[in-house]
Amino acid sequence: MVQYETRTYYYLIQRARCVSQDNELTFAFTQDYEYQLEYEKFESIKIWLLKQINGLDRDIKEKALYRLLFDLYAEEGINEPFAVFYDIYCDRANNPLSKNFVSCALKALDLVTKMSRIVVDGREKSIISINATRQELLELFRKNGIDY
Repeated sequence: MVQYETRTYYYLIQRARCVSQDNELTFAFTQDYEYQLEYEKFESIKIWLLKQINGLDRDIKEKALYRLLFDLYAEEGINEPFAVFYDIYCDRANNPLSKNFVSCALKALDLVTKMSRIVVDGREKSIISINATRQELLELFRKNGIDY
């Protein structure tokens, strides 16, 4: 597994374990998880894990983040400074994730932030931005098993 895939994989595993507090569910999850590890490829495991998380009735903060991303940007794509996106997310979320967790959740989705340079008041500034076309976003959602 590539280092990025490994980090994403462990992030998803951590989230799945965190939300499952029922012993029977945890056992069933572990059985399915071991099967996935033995017989499936990384992308299939990732989609399986995301479906496990999305299928839970519990309030998972990443679900709200991904839903917001889908609702606001699936039509036209996203081209926002990360700070602007995070402010929008915080305004709409009841109990928002930290900037670091939002960044990790976006990376788990394969939506990577990029350093950009902009001109403000005649001076160049560096910002972190999120850029993806409509088609790229829809492909990321499809690839990660998210279908709102």
